[in-house]
Parts: sequence; structure tokens; C-alpha cells
Amino acid sequence: MKYIVAFLFTLLLSINILCQNTDSLTIKPFYVLSGLGSDSTRIEEKLIDSLAMIQLVEEKNEPKIQMDEGLPVFTRTSMMPSFPGGEQKMNKFIRKHLKYPKKAKKAKIEGVVVVRVVVGKEGEIKKPIVKESVNPECDEEALRIIGLMPRWIPGNQGGFRVPIFYEIKVPFVLK
Repeated sequence: MKYIVAFLFTLLLSINILCQNTDSLTIKPFYVLSGLGSDSTRIEEKLIDSLAMIQLVEEKNEPKIQMDEGLPVFTRTSMMPSFPGGEQKMNKFIRKHLKYPKKAKKAKIEGVVVVRVVVGKEGEIKKPIVKESVNPECDEEALRIIGLMPRWIPGNQGGFRVPIFYEIKVPFVLK
């Protein structure tokens, strides 16, 4: 069984390298079937494509691939999601809706709150999480602004819209 898994992994890796060097090939997503890797690992059945790698997952843990509506959430895609109008419009949107928290303003707190979201396959913003905090009031304001955002242009991988993680920076700068 281990030899079959190793052979499949080598085959998929070869296809991946071939596809990265050839612009004319299009690889459609496919499934990797579950199988045993070693005593402490297993290969999860997951939708993958030419840019994805098979992930060995510890048997005692949950799968490390996060899912959204039955699809894996990507960390990078061939076409990344974007705010309608681009990054400049997003920054303008953030500045327009930002209400500097009174406590943070009084304490002269400045910084950048980094919020990680999932941009869904329809462009909806979901699951916001503060990855880099400035202070609780600024974090709360950043999450409020993220909640006001319109639908984005979704990410695309292999011709399919896919959910993807995206980090949004919300700057807090006193004038």
C-alpha cells in the first residue's frame, strides 16, 4: 500500500511540475482517494488541482485543510479575489467608514489591524478573524468595517470559483 501511495504522489508531483512549465495545458480538479500513509498519518480525500499538494495529516488531529461549503479554502489561486474597483477603492472604503475609537484616540494608539477573511466562491466575506491586533477597540472597529464591505470579485482556480483566505489591513493613524 505504501508503494502505491508513493507512486501516486510521484505521479501527481510530476503532473504538477509539467503543468507549471506549460501554459497550454489545463488540468481540471480531481479527487485523491483516502489511503494510509504510515502508522501515524493518513491521506485525506480532498479536492485538489495542479497547484495543490497531497497533505499528510496526523491521525489524531482533524484535517488541516479548512473547508467552506464543502470546498477547500485556498491560500493562493491563479486569480486572487479583489474588492470591486481594486485595492485603491478598498482603501478609500476603509477610510470613509473608519470611526477612530475614542479610547484609542485619547491614548494616541496607532497601528494596523490585520483581519483574515474567507472570500467565498460568490464573493461574500466570511469568517473574519483578527490576525494582528492593535488594541480591542481598534480590532472591533476593523471587524465592523469588514462587515460593511460589499461582495468581492471571487478568486478563481482552474476555471472554477473557489473560497480563499485573504488578509485585509485596516490602518489606524492619527492626524
